[in-house]
Amino acid sequence: MPHKELPPPGDHVLRYAGANRLHRDDGDRLVGLLADAFRLREGEPYLSVTWVEYFQGDAQRQIEQAVQAFRRSMKVGTNSAFGMAEVSTVSRICHEHTGSRVRILHEPEANNPAHAGVHHSPRDHQELMECLANEAVCQVIANRDVPEATTPIPAARHV
Repeated sequence: MPHKELPPPGDHVLRYAGANRLHRDDGDRLVGLLADAFRLREGEPYLSVTWVEYFQGDAQRQIEQAVQAFRRSMKVGTNSAFGMAEVSTVSRICHEHTGSRVRILHEPEANNPAHAGVHHSPRDHQELMECLANEAVCQVIANRDVPEATTPIPAARHV
């Protein structure tokens, strides 16, 4: 198996969450992701994320490109959102709550060259999923707030 790149600890990953996996306040304002957004689906070998700093540009442009990469690679609902978390925080929280060391590996796909996977994350560990949603996510980006891509898949910072 070829060596897979690990995103640096200070880099960030985005996790997609459909509208039914979003936490909203009483005024229907988006405030976070629900724990269920971090649940591995049946048959998934790892938790899919997109590596934000893989892309070139300032932080805002990198986030936009990461969201646009999700849109190219899967159906993204209008009312969905993305939770952003620092790689080191995800790793630390997983280790603290399970004792296992997860690995976040670059898993590029044709339509999402920044695709990555959180490997060795336990399935159906409710406390861990709640901590990832409540402690790891440092920013929530509503899908509708990110413009549509106007250019082809951008060049990467990391190759």
